[in-house]
Amino acid sequence: MMSNLSVLIAAWYFPPDGGAGSQRPASFARHLPELGWDCRIVTRSESIQRGRWNHLDRSLLSELPSSISMVRVDDDGPFHESGFPGERDIKAHIGPLCRRVVHEVAATNPDVLLLTMSPFILSEIPKMIPRHSETSIVVDLRDPWILDYWPIQSSRAVRRRQRALMRDMLERADGIVMNTPEAATQCMEVFGTHLRPKMIALENGFEPRHFSNSVIPRSSSIRIMHGGTFHCESLHSPRGVRARVAAMRHASRGSIDRTGRTPHHLFEAARLLRDEKPDLASRLHFDFFGHIDSGLETCVRDGGFDSQTTLHGYVEHDRMTHHIERASALFLPGGKLADGVRDPITPGKTYEYLASGRPILAALHPGSGLDLVSSCPGVYVCDPCSPRSLAAGIESVATLLDRSPEDMSLVEQRQPMLAPFTRSSIAGRLSEFMKMLTETKRSSRSTRE
Repeated sequence: MMSNLSVLIAAWYFPPDGGAGSQRPASFARHLPELGWDCRIVTRSESIQRGRWNHLDRSLLSELPSSISMVRVDDDGPFHESGFPGERDIKAHIGPLCRRVVHEVAATNPDVLLLTMSPFILSEIPKMIPRHSETSIVVDLRDPWILDYWPIQSSRAVRRRQRALMRDMLERADGIVMNTPEAATQCMEVFGTHLRPKMIALENGFEPRHFSNSVIPRSSSIRIMHGGTFHCESLHSPRGVRARVAAMRHASRGSIDRTGRTPHHLFEAARLLRDEKPDLASRLHFDFFGHIDSGLETCVRDGGFDSQTTLHGYVEHDRMTHHIERASALFLPGGKLADGVRDPITPGKTYEYLASGRPILAALHPGSGLDLVSSCPGVYVCDPCSPRSLAAGIESVATLLDRSPEDMSLVEQRQPMLAPFTRSSIAGRLSEFMKMLTETKRSSRSTRE
């Protein structure tokens, strides 16, 4: 009987951290042991300072199998060995974790080291591992780093340096995981098609068991839900001379209207309906689950629907899926890019939204995300920053909800499209990819010997 292959997963974000950045490596740790892998995790301490991107979520921790081995790095300190430009706040704390990852590779000799990013300062680890190491290094870019339009670098020089570091990381890695087909395509366009043999696209996915009791509620009220973090800071210009000067030096991949990732345009759409179809507008209620900050509170207050809006704050993931199942419809917002540009990212919540069988108001720019949702029934595509387009989407949602229940079996209708995106299916593809890489590395080593 063959012994299991071994994988060391290095993740800065991991349960009990909440959010999509934690859910992805947790799903790999949950399903890879079922596929014949011995899993060992290196991550940070549970007792960390928490904020916008890492709320405490013990429901994710409870889903992990007892068979995995966990290394919690309690030490905290700077990563002096790194010349990484940017991510200064994380760089001040991540040093002990990075050094522990390198130590674990040397001490346990795993078949695969899976580095899941962001933060992208983890890209420094491959160059700290000897070239002759028998461990295959796989970089999991759950965000596409330089290819993403959302990150802002402090200057063009910093952006050029990060681009060079990304190129070096991709060349060093034995395997590359991108999180959408579009991101994989753009990666090869920018860094070379020679990367194709060692690259795979693995989306975020969903757990079917979380949506086993999905039934569209019968109610005159139309409760439109959003789960996740809004970017309401984009609704206001930087304050103060220093902030404005710094903003002038900033660099990014290209133009993006970030207000699409706020409820501002949704409220403007509701205002249009209040003027033109007041009966429909009176039925609307907005349920927002996720981090609450002053920007979001101001947006709600100024939106004109504060009495029809509930800010629930962050809730643990198991409760979040419960609320998704009971919403009338789901709001899936994204930023708006320039015409002719394709968005390389798909919001992580997309797959769970689709699996819920709920109608979806998809305010997405063309790209992998829009390609996916457009193929599914009960999805109403809107321009991310057009209140008129969003108002038309709300009307379509209302029309669907007013039909008989027999006309709304969206779970069954979407099932064939969603089968490849179950977490177990995605882990299966990752498993086969990593097995291929280990076999390639062993064959290469045998040839040299």
